[in-house]
Amino acid sequence: MLKLSCLSVPPVRGRIDRSNTVIKSLNISLKELSTEISQLEWIELSPYFYDKFGNLPADFTYDGLHFSEKAYQQLELELSQKLL
Repeated sequence: MLKLSCLSVPPVRGRIDRSNTVIKSLNISLKELSTEISQLEWIELSPYFYDKFGNLPADFTYDGLHFSEKAYQQLELELSQKLL
């Protein structure tokens, strides 16, 4: 059986062209969809990807949108544990 993995959309930091409220809503919808499709595995980003305000932490991005090396290292660690 084919298994697909869907990674939650990460938040942004200080971007006027993106909304963490919309991203949160999208993630809720995708997570609900994954419960309806047995082949779809939902992978939630850990709390490391959120600061206390729900934004991407400053050291996880260099422009508020794209991941820094530190964020990619954390993502690799998390995915390597979940995609065994």
